[in-house]
Amino acid sequence: MTTLVLGCSYTDVDQASWHDTLFDDYSVYAKGGVDNSWIARTGVHALIHNRYEKVFVMFTGLNRTSIPTPVDAVDPDYYASFPVGYDIGPDSDVHLLQSGGLGGTWNLYNNQHIQHVFKKQYSSQSKTYFSDLNMYHVVTFVNYLQQRNFDFKWTFIYNIFTKTEHEHLLGQCYDTAYWDSIDKTNYIPVTPYEYGIKNNYMQEDGFHLTHAGQCAWAEEVKKYL
Repeated sequence: MTTLVLGCSYTDVDQASWHDTLFDDYSVYAKGGVDNSWIARTGVHALIHNRYEKVFVMFTGLNRTSIPTPVDAVDPDYYASFPVGYDIGPDSDVHLLQSGGLGGTWNLYNNQHIQHVFKKQYSSQSKTYFSDLNMYHVVTFVNYLQQRNFDFKWTFIYNIFTKTEHEHLLGQCYDTAYWDSIDKTNYIPVTPYEYGIKNNYMQEDGFHLTHAGQCAWAEEVKKYL
């Protein structure tokens, strides 16, 4: 029984190693730096074009965003210089330009392409823009999975209601109405970011879990599967 696994760098097979602890058969669609729009959109496309019996989605930080761009309107110089990159998902002609990861702090880099594309988003003084946009996609995708009667579980990489040392990458949920509108039946409350900090399982970057930490976290998650 194949499980579709969705997420960001916490889930990407280039960074994450917890999948084998939880699943016997799985397929991963994940990429470092992506926002929840990418996760939700990629999940829908994967489920439409492939057959999966189960879904496990680990939503990412709320302080990230992406901009959809038609595949035939690509600036090749942008992709050559962008530290996170882009992705079209499993089946689409829409590029999603990402601002997450290193791109989430584009103002710290002398990169004209990043500054040009995300200037309006990151010049805003709004505290709720990113949070509301991300929570909208979380609510939409969870509701989609429920309505389609998928066997699924979902969580976040961190506690979205607390301030973290990586606030520029993560962000907080400011409108609890989004959260309250979601059925928590399938929610897994053991978030890996806090688990890693509590149990001293963080890598040198202070953001991702070590291999041992990921396996230990996954053992805790088994209780909820």
